[in-house]
Order: sequence, then structure tokens, then C-alpha cells
Amino acid sequence: MNISVKGPGLNKNWCVTDTSITIGSTEYKFNELESFKIITPASAVLPGTAQGRTKEGKLIQCAFKFADRVSATQAIAFVQEKIEEAQGTKKDYKYKLTAHTGSSLEVYDQYLIINHMQVGFMTNAMNGGALGGKKINFKDLTSVQFREPAGFTVGFIQFAYPGSVESKGGISAMINDENSIPIQPSMVEQAREIVNFIEKRRDELNVQQTSTVIQQTSAADELKKFKELLDMGVITQEEFDAKKKEILGL
Repeated sequence: MNISVKGPGLNKNWCVTDTSITIGSTEYKFNELESFKIITPASAVLPGTAQGRTKEGKLIQCAFKFADRVSATQAIAFVQEKIEEAQGTKKDYKYKLTAHTGSSLEVYDQYLIINHMQVGFMTNAMNGGALGGKKINFKDLTSVQFREPAGFTVGFIQFAYPGSVESKGGISAMINDENSIPIQPSMVEQAREIVNFIEKRRDELNVQQTSTVIQQTSAADELKKFKELLDMGVITQEEFDAKKKEILGL
């Protein structure tokens, strides 16, 4: 990682490497920081801002232009991940995708987590940045919709599950949909891979669940048959108990 960002207006320039973030002329090692996250995404009108604190309690912040939103957002997400690793927290996700809005998607083996960032200065000022993580199990998903970006329109991945409200207000509404992740052209290849992985795991989990139901049904039928034999006096209670343990794998 080696990303340099020119601060808009009078804001200081900043850069991120594998070991630190430097804002202006001050370098902060990741193990010196408590947190660092986006507070407001960049818009065509206002720059984006990120804020954090050192372990000594010093407030640090940086800004980025709308034109730099993709690389800046990914750099800030990298910083936060490295801070968490320095604190002993390492996530075992299969994929992580960070949108230009600050929202992120973490994909694990059987579930996903969406960390949604509302777009809009006042909204974020009230919420203090991201709204927190939402965990959705693959087995609960009813659909995964992927629309690739076209022209000046960003794409998105949208997840639906029982009780979710599907946004139909166009891309502007999709960006503030807590069940969606915006996709920029540079993210398309990774987004395709993520969608394919999720769909594959959904199919595998459905097969496992169906197999379990069949096995349970078969075991119930077997027990019913031996219970009838017990009631008829064909087998003893001891023989029935032994068969029950064998069928249930006890």
C-alpha cells in the first residue's frame, strides 16, 4: 500500500503506507492509533473527511476530494484494518469490498456483514459516520442482485432477505440503501467474484440443509417402524433402545 492524497483547499496532504499514515508532516504508526474512519463521504459539493484518535487521545483528521474518493476510501479502510490488527483483531473474511461512499462489505464462509455509511453531510454528522455492521446469513438470502456500472452511473450489489425492503428509487436511493453496496468501474471484477462466491455458497448450504432434512426424515421413519415392532411385542425394549441409539448415532 502506497497511496498519496492531496488535501482539498487548505487541508493537509496525506499518504498511507504499509505501516503508517502521514498527515502533513506528521507520521502516525498504526500501533499508535486507536481508530480511524470516514466521517463524511465526499460529494460533488463537499470534500470527504476521515477522523481518528491516537492512544494518547489526540484527534487527527484528513480530507479528500470527490475525484479521489475511490482511492482515498480504500486507503482509509486499509488504515482501520491495520489498526485493528495491531490491537489483536484479525478478521477471517474471504473478501472485503469498500465502496467510495465509505460503506463496506465483508464476506465470510456462511454470512456477510454490511457496514453502511449514509451519504449526506447532515446525516453523517448526526450519526457520527457509519451506522454499524449488519450480519446476513447466506441461508437467509432470497436474492442477490448485481448491476454493473454503466457510463457515469455507478453499479451496486443489493441483498434481499425476509423482512428487508428492496429499494427501487434508482441509484441515488441505492447508495443510501443499508442492504446495498455501490460499485465503481474499478471494483467490477472483485464484485463479480464476490457475487459468484456467495451464490455458490448459497447453493452448497441449501444442499446441506436439504440433505439434513432427508436424513432426519429417514431416521424418524426408521424409529417409527421399530416402535411399531416394540408395541406389537416383536422386539424387546432393550432391542428398541439399542436400535434407537444406532439410528440417532448416540
